[in-house]
Amino acid sequence: MAVPDRMDERLRALGLVEAQRMAQAVLADVTGRGLIAPGRTERRVDARIAEVARRVFRASRTCGPARAVSTDSSVGFAVG
Repeated sequence: MAVPDRMDERLRALGLVEAQRMAQAVLADVTGRGLIAPGRTERRVDARIAEVARRVFRASRTCGPARAVSTDSSVGFAVG
């Protein structure tokens, strides 16, 4: 088994911190807009969150870990 390069680990850690910051920004935007509210379906809320992520972070739909825990197959984003 190869020993991880320290720089690779630092870059990975920075990437995780940035992903967390972006997730917090999306959550703040979603909360501020009141997108999650009684009576709204999961599909509708999910679609609106996807719109926010695409607009704010130029994210696109992709297959990702979120799919495994969601009932809606459109969940998951890649930032690029």
